[in-house]
Amino acid sequence: MICYAAQMIDKNNRKLKGTDSNLNARRLMFERVRSLWNEQRGVWCAVDFEAWDMDHRVITEFGWSTLRWVDGEPIEDMGHIVVAKHRGFTNHFVPEHKRVGRSFHHHTVLLMSAASSMTSGSLRT
Repeated sequence: MICYAAQMIDKNNRKLKGTDSNLNARRLMFERVRSLWNEQRGVWCAVDFEAWDMDHRVITEFGWSTLRWVDGEPIEDMGHIVVAKHRGFTNHFVPEHKRVGRSFHHHTVLLMSAASSMTSGSLRT
């Protein structure tokens, strides 16, 4: 499956040669990123902020996932924080998936009293 995907990417890249320069720039950036991934170099990070769908200024939760390699072995770290002050806010248009006070999908759920608590390090479980 991965081999097929790589073949399709290479095929598409050959088709794109000589096209729009913005498209070429994006293709080259993708190739650089793909080569770093294949070389298992760097730290890869994904973050996700969830806001209340009735007021997007109200952040209800935050999640992250990182991946790095040490001696060729992948080291993963994932986490999930629910803002205690906003945990009563439920979405009306977006499905709810938070599990307050439990561990799910290898995420450690922590509650914090306010966003400023993150900087002071005073997280409560």
